[in-house]
Amino acid sequence: MYLWANKMARIGLVTASALSCLFAGGSAQAASKANTLNVKLTVAPTCALAVTDMNFGIVTQVLGTEKATSTVTVNCSTGTFLQLSFQPTFSVANTSKNSTLTSGTGAKINYTMALQGYWGYTGGWTTINGQLAATPSVTAGIYKSVETLYVLY
Repeated sequence: MYLWANKMARIGLVTASALSCLFAGGSAQAASKANTLNVKLTVAPTCALAVTDMNFGIVTQVLGTEKATSTVTVNCSTGTFLQLSFQPTFSVANTSKNSTLTSGTGAKINYTMALQGYWGYTGGWTTINGQLAATPSVTAGIYKSVETLYVLY
């Protein structure tokens, strides 16, 4: 149809108004429909956790009065609720822990750790306080333990 109308327009048989009626279907009006779309964004909560080592130093005997601390720094995305814990579950009871240092020869020294209770939003810093248990006749050596601290969010 377009080719025919184009030929007719060239030879002057069809006027511009006739062409518009021919292609527009006469005097019909344009139709439209509208719909909505949802636009979404999810900002996932995230946290970063840094912990310094706890070092009781060098001693010749373990009296049970030896103390050490570790610094904990946590940074979370704004508005993220968090809790620090020695277990991977939300509970205020999980902020202290009894554990054991072991030497290369298998000798053991018990100790406790207590996290200065920390929960809230976004982050900050706190400390973990450690204390050795009295250990009579301690064996010389290097004692180690690896602990896990969780930031739950």
